[in-house]
Amino acid sequence: QTQFFRERIKPRLEEEPNRHVLYVGKAPIPLAIHLGSLVESFEATDAAFQRHRTNEWYYDAQVDSASEVVVAGPATGSRAVGDIVIKLSTTALIADDDVLSTVSNPLAIYSLQTDTLGGDVVNGPLAKRIVDELLRVLAQAHKDFPNKSATHLFFAGPMGLGFEIGASLNPTIHFPFFTYQYFIGEQPPYRKAIVLGHEAAS
Repeated sequence: QTQFFRERIKPRLEEEPNRHVLYVGKAPIPLAIHLGSLVESFEATDAAFQRHRTNEWYYDAQVDSASEVVVAGPATGSRAVGDIVIKLSTTALIADDDVLSTVSNPLAIYSLQTDTLGGDVVNGPLAKRIVDELLRVLAQAHKDFPNKSATHLFFAGPMGLGFEIGASLNPTIHFPFFTYQYFIGEQPPYRKAIVLGHEAAS
């Protein structure tokens, strides 16, 4: 994916640096996040979302509308060395046990979730708000855990939001950033996928 982007997409974006980038696609979540991270330098990015019931694509249409993003995190920080975990849920809750079976002994677990969960609760404007909240959490984690080694994102949400997350990340501040793929019926259900900031990400 990295090579394809550099050879086929990036040159076209550089021809028109003010071009608006709209992601309309279906891919595993880690690939959507990774693609977003590749276009992060092109600020005008948006994503379309697909209704589960009708398969139609939309950006700002009314959906089964979540209205709030609920954020939770540790009460205190630490100067210890280690990793932090972020759970981000818009479709289904992510169990702490599933996270801890994959990342043992994280310094902290932060949680972001929409007040309504479901397949069609996110549209474009809400995705922007969720990303803003995620960036605030990442900034707070950087302040509370100044010696953190990496961030691990466990994500249950639409592909378009994954793309927007990737596009919002700053390589200098936020990497290394671990992404995971969910496998139904397996234990543990999450497997490490693409690590942003790792040369092997392709």
